[in-house]
Amino acid sequence: MNNPLYPLFTATHLVAAGIALAQAPSPTAAVVAPIPQSGRWELVRADAKSTPGETVPGENPIRIVITRTGAIQKIEVEFASGSPLVVWIADGEVYAEVNKVLSSSRLSGWTPELYTATQAYYGTAWVSEKNHLGRTKIGEQDCDFYQTTAPREIDRAAAEAMGLKPESIAVLQQAWIDPVTRKPVAVLVAEGLMRYNFLESPSAPLELPAAFRLKQQERAREVARQQAEAAVR
Repeated sequence: MNNPLYPLFTATHLVAAGIALAQAPSPTAAVVAPIPQSGRWELVRADAKSTPGETVPGENPIRIVITRTGAIQKIEVEFASGSPLVVWIADGEVYAEVNKVLSSSRLSGWTPELYTATQAYYGTAWVSEKNHLGRTKIGEQDCDFYQTTAPREIDRAAAEAMGLKPESIAVLQQAWIDPVTRKPVAVLVAEGLMRYNFLESPSAPLELPAAFRLKQQERAREVARQQAEAAVR
């Protein structure tokens, strides 16, 4: 998706400009804490501004709230336009409610990594000891700082306009991790720079809405039918 906040870099741009780093030993515990079985947290885009209206294709969210209990994960997405998106992940299936209308369980086009980020906090799956550049601050908080680049496809005309070869283009990925809790403090992702806030854990287990449970049952029946047909062939 197009996002002017998500910088393009050649492979030689490996050190973040303007970030003061202090040498610090690599973490001996897990680099990033695992997602809890029960918890609630949010990501807020650093430049978030509300501009009410209809959601436009490719619009980036300004706030994402993730709630998890057991095998169910609920993702509430807030766009600048105010159009709501609610995504549920359960038993490997993804269900969505767009503007309060049930959508297909097979989503595509918007942040697929977020839909599958049930094993690692969004924007941190790539973080490892080899990406650790040192200790820095974000705001007043001390953080372990991680950085890498990842390939990004771009058409040849756009690359030539920037004086670059398409194969040399990569996107910068950054993560600031709390050195004590090992939870993420901020990440640079496709949506821009997003800050993590950890909220009060849910007091009761999540339950899929009735319409989503019906979709699960329909899919289970379809899988059973296909398996039965395959068995008699």
